[in-house]
This record gives sequence, structure tokens and C-alpha cells, in this order.
Amino acid sequence: MAALAPYRDDISGLVVEATYSWYWLVDALIAAGYRVQLANTAAIVQYGGLKYSDDDTDAAWLAKLLRLGLLPVGVI
Repeated sequence: MAALAPYRDDISGLVVEATYSWYWLVDALIAAGYRVQLANTAAIVQYGGLKYSDDDTDAAWLAKLLRLGLLPVGVI
């Protein structure tokens, strides 16, 4: 959580994709006081105009959906 500390005041929420071991990260972020959303990846449509798809572009897309209030979420 130390890596996020300098940005704490600017962070309104965090998005985590469910992977093999997502729960430990979500638990730690919630314990540190962050608002965490679990992305429902089955309900997310990728932006069709993307030239590349990798972790960076996926993260940017999830952040944009969160900012716009359009992020499909799962239950933590």
C-alpha cells in the first residue's frame, strides 16, 4: 500500500479484476481504507477502437469506466 500512499488524496476508488488470488489484494486495500470495486469482466465490453490490448490499456479502460460510473461490478 506504500506505493499508493503519495496518491491517496487523488484516489476516489480502485478496480480489481478477479484473478486466481484477488482476495488478498482486496482485503489489504479495504483494510487500508480504500474504496475497492471488483470488476465483473464478463459484463465489460472492450472499447472497439483500441489498437493494442494489454494490461496498461485494460487498466486505463477499467479506470475510465469507474470514473464514469459505468463499471459492471461483482460482489466482494
